[in-house]
Amino acid sequence: MKHLISCFYFLIIVCLASCNLIQKDNPADTILKGHIGFAVKGPLYLTGYADSIDRFLGRKTVLDTAFIDDKGNYRFVIHSHTPNIYDLKSADSFLLSSIYICPKNKLTIDFKEPFKDPVIDTSKPEGKYNDFRIKLTWKFFKDNDTKQFYYIGANYLTVNQFDTFVQGRKNQMHLFYDQYFKGVKTDPSFEKYALSEIDYQYGIDKMMFLWKHRIKNVDVFPDSSYYKDITTKKYLNNPDAICSPAYYHFLNLYINNIYGEEVVKHPVRPQWEGKPMSPAMEKFNMAVQKLDPPYSNIVICKIVVDDMPAAEFKKLKTGKSQNQIIGALAKWFEDKYRFKVE
Repeated sequence: MKHLISCFYFLIIVCLASCNLIQKDNPADTILKGHIGFAVKGPLYLTGYADSIDRFLGRKTVLDTAFIDDKGNYRFVIHSHTPNIYDLKSADSFLLSSIYICPKNKLTIDFKEPFKDPVIDTSKPEGKYNDFRIKLTWKFFKDNDTKQFYYIGANYLTVNQFDTFVQGRKNQMHLFYDQYFKGVKTDPSFEKYALSEIDYQYGIDKMMFLWKHRIKNVDVFPDSSYYKDITTKKYLNNPDAICSPAYYHFLNLYINNIYGEEVVKHPVRPQWEGKPMSPAMEKFNMAVQKLDPPYSNIVICKIVVDDMPAAEFKKLKTGKSQNQIIGALAKWFEDKYRFKVE
């Protein structure tokens, strides 16, 4: 009898210890967790935008690391005060991109097979939001027939044909959104993000069509109807799109396209202080002229970090007409990036 009682107490202690090992989700925590049903190399890495400027630049860095336990489970506790877009990867696998997570979300994503779309728990809104993104990507970017025409065939259309094609594609994506969330009240932040991704992917497609021709030395100059819905003040300076990476990408392509057209139309380039103006400086001026602040800063950041030599940035910073635009950025660039502006 004593032996049975001892065994009983031992089992209770083991059960209590096991319960303590199970990690509970604190309501205030932001959680990404799930199961991986196949071998991956090393830990998992969660990458995302460390701050708003990295978001402008499209630069994701490793924000957290999680180990996979012997049962294939992983768990991240994310410390963020704003919605962010994350990628999940290991040392040898890219598991999933563009994961949308808001503070206090509890998101469960299981990866059952390699090279297959994951299974997302859609019992919570955050699960539905990410399931929508995966299904939208599959339907409009990964489906074999759609992919073949979108990435290759559409490049051989005329300007008017392509314009009709991408307008129809955008409308179909909006319809897909409406049907997926029919009868569901979505979070306003996600709605702005998701619809901006659709609307500005449309603008990206239009800019990329022209760029692909230009790099083949086939210059295409559409009439104003091609640009009418992507050059309005509302489309270019859109506070509702400030969470959308597609918006940032479009703005940079838009300024690059203006610059590219100017180079072809006017081979003799403007001068600055008696010398030919650099491409970076020209694009900077175009961003200031075509975009209102703070939206112009999205493009200016990209130009300064990626294209502009430190000496030119220093000279620009000291120019009286540009002090208000550049001054606020100068210290940030000095602290974060590769050069010191004196």
